[in-house]
Amino acid sequence: MSKPRLAVVGLGRYYRKLERGIAECFTTVLKADAADVGSEEGALRSLAVRSAPDAIMLLTPNHLHARHILELADLRIPILVEKPLVTSEPDLDLVLQSLDTNPSLYCSDFYLDVRAAPLLAWFKRPYPSCLGKCIQVEEDEHNLWQQGSSVLGSIRRVEAVLLEGEGQAGSFEGREWLWDPVHGGVLWDLAYHFVVLWHGLFGESLSLVSTDARTIPHSLGRPAAETYAALELRASSGTHFIIRVGKYHERGNERWFRIEGSHGQAQMVFQDPNILMIRVQEGECVALLAGSYYTHVVEAFKEYVETGASQPHGLEPAVAATRLIAAIKQQLNLAQVSAHK
Repeated sequence: MSKPRLAVVGLGRYYRKLERGIAECFTTVLKADAADVGSEEGALRSLAVRSAPDAIMLLTPNHLHARHILELADLRIPILVEKPLVTSEPDLDLVLQSLDTNPSLYCSDFYLDVRAAPLLAWFKRPYPSCLGKCIQVEEDEHNLWQQGSSVLGSIRRVEAVLLEGEGQAGSFEGREWLWDPVHGGVLWDLAYHFVVLWHGLFGESLSLVSTDARTIPHSLGRPAAETYAALELRASSGTHFIIRVGKYHERGNERWFRIEGSHGQAQMVFQDPNILMIRVQEGECVALLAGSYYTHVVEAFKEYVETGASQPHGLEPAVAATRLIAAIKQQLNLAQVSAHK
């Protein structure tokens, strides 16, 4: 069976991480950077039509997503959009309208689609079936894996931390557009992961209780995006959800998602390999995700393409996260503008 034909738009850092998986899973018929298509109306569509792909990956900067989705909609082929889906309510409304033309929109998120697969499996929530063989249960004397998340009892608190200060992930360098106060910052780049993961696990609406956001000194001389943010959110059930995210973190990298229940806790530690640690009154269970995570991203999209899916993937979590973060960003930007007057 021949590989699906793929057009890739956006050749930055994330593309380079996915490149090996793309070569294994697809035949690439178009590689174009954002600068190659510019702002000329119809330029991207023309390139795509000439290359006749079966699917498209949009790995472009945040603020370009909506324009590119709308321009490609009438091709009616699967389109993967790297997170965040879009960065404003008006753009979100336009993208949702475009689903009438092309419902095959794959709203990609590295954590919800891949890194949290053991946690989603244990909660008996949907995750890409191609990853099932990569989840390994290494310790489970009390059959906690089969019992599932009910062993935690009632969920009391969820806390998520994604602080980065080492390697390419530790700064905005190489992705200067992240300094944009509207379309950039760690809320879109990092907190988005945890909001979509919350919705993938619990499906509950969230409201903002408090925000603490900061920006390191920068030479722009004008308002810049947040480099650290702490959010306190409350679910419709009353559960508290705490998120802390940041770049330029002085202690290196720290990445985890912890769920505290009345009978124990489960913590997904995002390292290599990803490890899910479940500890309850009866004992503990350890599961991990094996393989190349970036290859898994591509494998999951290939699965979506080859099944002929005619419904969006990950749309509800993406919509919820976009609406929540766009509202928080608007509050922060209004406060920042006032402070600079």
